[in-house]
Amino acid sequence: MTKVIPSRLVLSTSCRHDGGMSLHESTRVRFFAIAAAVYTALGLLGGLGYREITRGLDFDSFTQLSVLHTHLLVLGTTMMLLFMVVEAVFRFARGTLFTVFFWTYQAGLVLTSTMMAVIGMRQLDGLEHSKALAGVSGMGHILLTAAFVMFFILLFRSLKNPTE
Repeated sequence: MTKVIPSRLVLSTSCRHDGGMSLHESTRVRFFAIAAAVYTALGLLGGLGYREITRGLDFDSFTQLSVLHTHLLVLGTTMMLLFMVVEAVFRFARGTLFTVFFWTYQAGLVLTSTMMAVIGMRQLDGLEHSKALAGVSGMGHILLTAAFVMFFILLFRSLKNPTE
């Protein structure tokens, strides 16, 4: 089964003759769905934690905890769902680069989110900003940036050589 995209790029919706996904392809899509569900739970818990902790401490200043849930929901849930759709349509998840991309993205997001939580909790205690923690947080952002570069390489490769 093939679909014609307006740019005249012909893409196959499947590598199987019966129109469905192969087991390997459905596993890759499932990875994204599971990751999206996990990041949704973490994002919702982050928002609830922020609300309850700051209310319990009667804290009304800015803290990194206030944006933790947004980062998890957008960079976690939304991006995993977007990657899942892109994989289902363009089959970009092929080869070693995909594995490196996927785990680099996960490591970057977990590191960034963890540092946001640690820095946010320190802010609740009135502690000064640590340059060491900022450096570790920066490493998380660097990993996310590298993962986005890998994603676009994978995407453009799949557009150049669509799955038959």
